[in-house]
Amino acid sequence: MNRAFLINDFFFIKNLEKVSSEFIRSEIILNKEHIIFTGHFPNMPIVPGVCMIQMIKEVLSYYIGKDLFLTYAESVKYHSLINPQIDGRFNLDIEFSEQDVTNIKIKSRIFIETKIFMKLSGTLKIIS
Repeated sequence: MNRAFLINDFFFIKNLEKVSSEFIRSEIILNKEHIIFTGHFPNMPIVPGVCMIQMIKEVLSYYIGKDLFLTYAESVKYHSLINPQIDGRFNLDIEFSEQDVTNIKIKSRIFIETKIFMKLSGTLKIIS
């Protein structure tokens, strides 16, 4: 069962690189014309925080080939807004380690060079 909702619609993975056995970096391109931006917010589009979290989950899910569910957010910090018209291309880093057969601990960040948009640390559960 595929629980991807945003990948290849709201955002696209331009590049996905295995940096080490427990670290990946991806280049993300936003769909600037996506319907989400008509309501969030008219004439001032920004990426909703929940979409940033979903992108992290979906990129790791895509990489490991298993569906994931966020079970615990230890820390979620939003540093800057992502305006798709200005920052429509950015990087997403995910450091991850399997805690047991069903849980993966992550530390992630969404950024462009030195500009950090968001950081998330938490636990994802493998659901398929």
